[in-house]
Amino acid sequence: MKKIILYVSLLFISSFVFADLAGYTITNYDIEMSLHEDGSMDVKEAIDVNFSEARRGIYRTIPFYSPSGRYTIVQNLGATGDPASSYIEGNNYQLRI
Repeated sequence: MKKIILYVSLLFISSFVFADLAGYTITNYDIEMSLHEDGSMDVKEAIDVNFSEARRGIYRTIPFYSPSGRYTIVQNLGATGDPASSYIEGNNYQLRI
């Protein structure tokens, strides 16, 4: 059961990566996830991006509420390396890297 949940979670999370193909390309996208007994997950993403024109970074959209009425608690949202900012927009966390 855990493998099915992990696989579905990977598909759900990876579907929220958007790229403007005219301005940049994502050359590598790696997800490392750990599912715990209490139902919580640790998620670490590594995204390599090549910019073909000047940009202010990329945005990562992370949903925290689903139409079924379920909430996801997101903690320690951030990025390593370059400065990042995060904010809530609608039912999503937005991370600007």
